[in-house]
Amino acid sequence: MKMRRAALVITVSEFNRHTLLRVGDGIAGLEQKLVRAYNGVDLAFFQPAPTDGRIPGRMLAVGRLVEKKGFFILIQACGLLAQRGVPFSCHLIGSGEEEPALRALVRALGLERAVQFRGALPVEQVAAAMRTASLVVLPCVVAADGNVDALPTVLLEAMACGLPVVSTALSGIPEIVADGETGYLVPPGDPARLAAVMAPVLEDRALAERLGRAGRERAADRFDLRTNVARLRDWFFPDSAYRVSA
Repeated sequence: MKMRRAALVITVSEFNRHTLLRVGDGIAGLEQKLVRAYNGVDLAFFQPAPTDGRIPGRMLAVGRLVEKKGFFILIQACGLLAQRGVPFSCHLIGSGEEEPALRALVRALGLERAVQFRGALPVEQVAAAMRTASLVVLPCVVAADGNVDALPTVLLEAMACGLPVVSTALSGIPEIVADGETGYLVPPGDPARLAAVMAPVLEDRALAERLGRAGRERAADRFDLRTNVARLRDWFFPDSAYRVSA
């Protein structure tokens, strides 16, 4: 009903757009008035740090500690990395209802020294943490209630910082991460596969730098906040004197 009555319908990913087209099948003109506008990131605020400031083996995971973020899978993958002797540390930034259970899993796997819970932090401290990290991981899953991330902002921020990213092939995430070019995508809920792709990025600095450079370029091309907000303005105010290309 809302899409039928709307003059313009905006969503954040092509995945969502195709979903909404199916939901709204039969609505006259929906194909034309339903548009995709990616979220944006401030490229001046999130910038690559000197590579010599990055701590080898340090991975960063940022998000609410809730089921759909997949942090249980990440901790299991960390256990596999530890078994294989891969040097790493994992910093979890965020808070949420699953924190007690996640801490219990860390203890059960003997990862207390490798996995740190840093709580919820302001964006300035998140950006600072990214300047010392070597990898950002977000292994999203579909929650039991069907909830799933649409276009996780932390992946945009990480790529803007020139960091390689590892995530899962869900919803709009493949529109962010170019698999094998800016990072890696794995099936959701697979800690063994997650560990398998994290290990080489943690151990091979040249690989991490190559993926990170490509990620920064992709962030600038697709997810520049100023460009994407200007596009929104043009849609809302088509007679604006300042326009960007479609």
